[in-house]
Amino acid sequence: MLRLAPTEEKRNRYLDILEEQSLRESNLINDLLEFQRLEGASCAIALQPLRLHPIALQPLRLQEWLLELVQPFQAQFINREQTFILDLPETLPTLFSDIMILQRILFELLNNACKYTVPGGKICLSVTYEPTEPAAVIFQVGNHAQIPQEELTKVFDKFYRCPNADPWSQGGTGLGLALVHNLVKQLQAAIAVNSQNEWTTFTVKHPMRIE
Repeated sequence: MLRLAPTEEKRNRYLDILEEQSLRESNLINDLLEFQRLEGASCAIALQPLRLHPIALQPLRLQEWLLELVQPFQAQFINREQTFILDLPETLPTLFSDIMILQRILFELLNNACKYTVPGGKICLSVTYEPTEPAAVIFQVGNHAQIPQEELTKVFDKFYRCPNADPWSQGGTGLGLALVHNLVKQLQAAIAVNSQNEWTTFTVKHPMRIE
């Protein structure tokens, strides 16, 4: 195909297509392996600051950590002409969690919100503390998008795609939310989704202590 390309511009375009397809297939393989690992995982979680396998709980200063976490998305929001809001209270308690797992959860949710929010739309990450027993930190990722009510029970299924969404233009493997669902369970947390009035919110309720 590259040899037959009549111009340098078309050759470069073909190379871009091949690169995108290779990246898509690589991501799919990695996500499938990760999903298989999570589905087969059955291990105890202990409150220890460092643990090599499979959970490593560490104290998190959420304000500082979240500011760093969203930095890689800033250019993406600007390029897509999306407004991003990080809504944090003045103070949050120290949260014990597995940093890598929690980061992957929020990355997937923010990336998903970015893909499905139209130019000019808003994306919001809000965090609150719920002191009532059992105490928890609530993470909410919301964005300008609508998921039909009858589809809400399917969003965490493997290879699920939103109706009327173009999988080629949106990218991804269709495993992101399924991975999120499994990762949330690893943290003994809970996740829920709500969609109404052109706004979709994913809510992760993370316990202050993991038993």
